[in-house]
Amino acid sequence: MARTQQGELSQGRNGRRIRLLDVVITRLERERGIRPGTVEIGANIETEHRRRRRIDIASASPRVKEFGGGTGYDMSVTSA
Repeated sequence: MARTQQGELSQGRNGRRIRLLDVVITRLERERGIRPGTVEIGANIETEHRRRRRIDIASASPRVKEFGGGTGYDMSVTSA
């Protein structure tokens, strides 16, 4: 049984960067025979700029499974 792997992304400046990462991960999964969707993304929001884009970042890919601040706090994606 394959384990889910997760990579942490501290430079997820916007949803576009997360979507690009998703494309790269998808290609690598296919090339290396890894079950599709096995690799997850954890996005760390470390600046005010990224905090303002939190909904875009969190919803950019179904691979985003963890989302929060780089200092250990979680951020709500339901409030603007």
